[in-house]
Amino acid sequence: MVVLRSYRAFVARLLDPLSRLSGLMLLVAVDAHHRYRAVAKEIVGKTILDIGGGDKSFFLIGRGNCVSLELRKLPGVQAVGSATSLPFRSNSFDCVLCVDTIEHIPRTLRSAAVLEMKRVARRRVIIHTPVQGGSTYVGRSYDLAFNEWHKLRKRKDERNTKEHIINIQPTARELEGQDFILKGTHNAALWMSCMKLKFGLREPLGALISHVYYLLNENRDHKPPFWGAVGIFDKSQKNFTRVSN
Repeated sequence: MVVLRSYRAFVARLLDPLSRLSGLMLLVAVDAHHRYRAVAKEIVGKTILDIGGGDKSFFLIGRGNCVSLELRKLPGVQAVGSATSLPFRSNSFDCVLCVDTIEHIPRTLRSAAVLEMKRVARRRVIIHTPVQGGSTYVGRSYDLAFNEWHKLRKRKDERNTKEHIINIQPTARELEGQDFILKGTHNAALWMSCMKLKFGLREPLGALISHVYYLLNENRDHKPPFWGAVGIFDKSQKNFTRVSN
């Protein structure tokens, strides 16, 4: 792992970590690279708070304007705290990001976390998460199916996916009711194929093969049904007041 981390740091100095092929060169799983690329397209302003990214956040590589917040101190993390009580003043960051973290927050605390993100954001909040809703978003259905596959293959739950299931993935109605505009990411069938390749092989081979498979099949992506979505909230006094009431 130390050798792999050093290799990734070296490669990141040579190319943009969020370019189309960089995930392949960095030997990172395509699902993580995909969601960070999708979020990066929506960033506005100069200062960024990344909630729950840990040392996996691509925005920590080569960006002096990004603060990473986690529940505990990790390599590369600048701030420690909870998403439900952010240790920052209101309007501290142009853009607040929460990439595949909101689904790990208990459902009863999720609204408080969203309000905190809106409070410290000056311009925009961007969330990426698996989403369930109608025929367009099938994040929970596919998480359940993938976890069953993992249990058959590995004889145990996949830890992160199990947390999604326990906390219940956000619904499209839940996020849209909080004034987020949703844009689908990760075609569900393609996501499932990549996840099976990622977990069916040892790291970093699983990451490499899943990324190659994605690049060969990406014309199938960006089409519903989706496993996840980018949710965008553009801050205005009117919206923030209404959501806060």
